[in-house]
Amino acid sequence: MNEMCWADLYPLVSPDFFSITRTHVDVEDEIARLGGERLTDALHPPRRFEYPWTYINIPNTRDIVILDAGGGPASFQYLLALNFKRVVNVDMNREFLARVEAIKHRTTMFPNLETQLGLLSKLDYPDKYFDVTTCVSVLEHSDEDVFPVIDELIRVTKEVVLITIDVKVGGDVGLGFDILNEMGKRYGFEVPEIHNGALRLIPKDGTEDMCIACIRLEVENE
Repeated sequence: MNEMCWADLYPLVSPDFFSITRTHVDVEDEIARLGGERLTDALHPPRRFEYPWTYINIPNTRDIVILDAGGGPASFQYLLALNFKRVVNVDMNREFLARVEAIKHRTTMFPNLETQLGLLSKLDYPDKYFDVTTCVSVLEHSDEDVFPVIDELIRVTKEVVLITIDVKVGGDVGLGFDILNEMGKRYGFEVPEIHNGALRLIPKDGTEDMCIACIRLEVENE
């Protein structure tokens, strides 16, 4: 069943979420110890929810191939690569992918992590090539139209597509509710009302107000 929830403050203190963040930090520390770029994504406030939520929703088996759509230089791909069979980061930013390749070369820790330059709306992979697709905080920043991207992510995935999105409640940063509601209609999930415990992102100047939408799309296999 396709579904959406709002990021909730409560799981941030749960043992499962804390354990994943702790392991993620350890991966970042090991990359730095081996001379790679110092990464700090794991403790970035919204990612402390988004990464554990995404990780927990991946099927509990190591022998899967994951597309990290728009993974850029983020450290989540390294956590995935250490725990699953193969990870492919497709991103349109050549500089970001060069940074990933530099870490791979410097640490030699991630032989099963691949980078591919390309557009998410035009993936160079056959239908149902990946078992799982993750797309963490990408769509609200993308220059591409949201719906062709999601359609393409679904096309290349066998089991589940996991998406997190910053949704704007006030200000101009984040994805609009109009697009989010249209996503719900197209992909068969309900957009719930924002509850009091929802994780809200308010920068220091107080000009923007966003919540994180977490979307799980189960792929139908005919």
